[in-house]
Amino acid sequence: MVKLKSDKEECILCRMCVRACQDKVGVGAITFLNAEGEQKASVVWDKEKCIACGACAYICPTQAVTLSDEPDKRVINIPGGKLEFTLKTCAKCGSAYAPEKQLAYMAKQGRLPIERFAQCPDCRTEQSTTYVILDTCKCCGACVAACPQNAITLEAGSQPAVLDLAKCVRCGRCYEACSFNAITVK
Repeated sequence: MVKLKSDKEECILCRMCVRACQDKVGVGAITFLNAEGEQKASVVWDKEKCIACGACAYICPTQAVTLSDEPDKRVINIPGGKLEFTLKTCAKCGSAYAPEKQLAYMAKQGRLPIERFAQCPDCRTEQSTTYVILDTCKCCGACVAACPQNAITLEAGSQPAVLDLAKCVRCGRCYEACSFNAITVK
């Protein structure tokens, strides 16, 4: 585990990263500690649990946590250290596109074979599987909640939900989540 040092110019101990990791992503790789008798609280990262999704960096209001993708690895910088993760290389074009641990997590959560993520999203768009949201969409939000890439949006009064094919990784979780058969496969 890597302990985050509380520095007033960096981390303000708002716990937004902890909540994002535990409640939104569902991984629980970040923990807030405030032991009795200690004057300083801390945030702790468990590298073994971390899938390198970057939710902590995106939500951090002070940029105490940052993320960068290098040619073959993702680096998550935290005060007092950094975490490095190997990026998956696309089997078709050869570009590194996502952390291997994140793809493994998505495959497990979606009950999909890891081979489904052998290609980057750009090359995957050339595959025959395309999900289409029909006008029969009831705007319940199940597909939005199920999508690990935030590729589906639903705005008040809009029907149907909108699928961003550039973000979609064709995992099928939206299709599985829809109780109204409003998502079809082409």
